[in-house]
Amino acid sequence: MLELSRLMLESGWIPPRPVIFLFNGAEELFLLGSHGFMKTHKWSSTVGAFINIEASGSGGADLVCQSGPGSWPSRIYAQTAKYPMANSVAQDMFGIIPGDTDYRIFAEDVAKIPGLDIIFVLGGYFYHTSYDTLENLLPGSIQARGENLFNLVKAFTNSPMLLKESERSNKAVNEGIDDLRAIFFDYLTWFMIFYPRDVSLIIHSLPVAIFLLTPLFLSFPNITMISLFRTVLDLARGNVASCIWCHPCNSRSCYDCRP
Repeated sequence: MLELSRLMLESGWIPPRPVIFLFNGAEELFLLGSHGFMKTHKWSSTVGAFINIEASGSGGADLVCQSGPGSWPSRIYAQTAKYPMANSVAQDMFGIIPGDTDYRIFAEDVAKIPGLDIIFVLGGYFYHTSYDTLENLLPGSIQARGENLFNLVKAFTNSPMLLKESERSNKAVNEGIDDLRAIFFDYLTWFMIFYPRDVSLIIHSLPVAIFLLTPLFLSFPNITMISLFRTVLDLARGNVASCIWCHPCNSRSCYDCRP
């Protein structure tokens, strides 16, 4: 965080929103540091989003192990992280692990602040031992984390979803709470694949429907496996082609934009 603050000062970039660097301790003692900040500090009610930096090892690629409430923090990460490593399944698995982070205080127990929980996951055999030293820090880990964080801080501070506690409460009353998690995962830390939960219900239901309906279609005398496969392939190809054309261009259909 010190290096990130230095970079922000020397780069000439002026954040459109204030950025708080919270150096808190007592995390291992039931998250007392973050709890004290949220309960006693006058700035706690002004926090619109957070990025919690954690480690369960001595380096490696950053893993987004928790995200929320809502889907916009993970969406911003998918759009801006230079070396993305994230998987929505990690959040489901995190509850099984006998560990905890300050994310729980910020996003769940004390407040409902949207944010990310980012951890180092490699070199866990050094973690919490006398061998957890700078010499055993995996090369390139801090550099990659810094570049990701700088992009994230710039994107978070420019996001229209960044709201104070009172603004989030009013929005929840008027528009309802956006508490739906998205589905996201990276491919070899090259890029991210991200889609909302309602879209995932359709995408993930298709293989099940095909599996259940294939025996029914094959029971007809004039239908073979090849013809059925071609039908499904043509349907999928048309849907993929429309997505490739519409979404990157952010275009709208003619009957929407020219009523």
